[in-house]
Amino acid sequence: MKKLTLLVLLGGLSQAAVAQEHKNPLEMMDSDGNGTVSFNEFQENGPNLVSRADADEDGFLSLEEFMSQRPGRRGQPEASLDDSDEASQTGQQRREKFEARMTARFQEMDLDGDDLLSAVEVSEANFLRMDSDNNGALDADELRPPRGKGPRGNKGGKQRRSAGA
Repeated sequence: MKKLTLLVLLGGLSQAAVAQEHKNPLEMMDSDGNGTVSFNEFQENGPNLVSRADADEDGFLSLEEFMSQRPGRRGQPEASLDDSDEASQTGQQRREKFEARMTARFQEMDLDGDDLLSAVEVSEANFLRMDSDNNGALDADELRPPRGKGPRGNKGGKQRRSAGA
C-alpha cells in the first residue's frame, strides 16, 4: 500500500512538473492573474534577451553583440571563391542592408544614447513591438509567437503537391 501511495504521489508531482513546463507565455508572465501582462510583469517574468547575447557579461549589449545574436548572423557562410561576382555583390548588398536595418533598430532601442542596450531598454522595445493594440498590456494573442513559413516555404512546413504529381 505504501508503494502504491508513493507511486501516485510521484506521478502527481511529475504531472505538475510537466504542466509547469508547458505553460503558455501568458500563464508564465501574468503574475497577478488578470489575464494580461503589464510591462512590469513582462520585465520581471519575460525572457532576458540581454543575458543570452551578452558575450562579455557586462549586463549590456553593444552593437556588435546585438548584431551577432540576430538570426542569420551566426554561422553565416562567407562567399566562396567559386561564387560569381554578381552573386558576391548581391550577398554583400544584402548584408549591408541587413546591417543598416539592425543598426537603426539598435539606435531606436538605445533610449539613453549610450551605445549600449540595457535589459530595460530591450524589454521596453520588445514589449512595445508586441503590444499591437497599444493598450499597455499584452494579451494571449499578442504573446502568441507569430506563425511564419515553415522550413519548406509553406505554413506548417508542409509541402504542397503540384497538380501534376
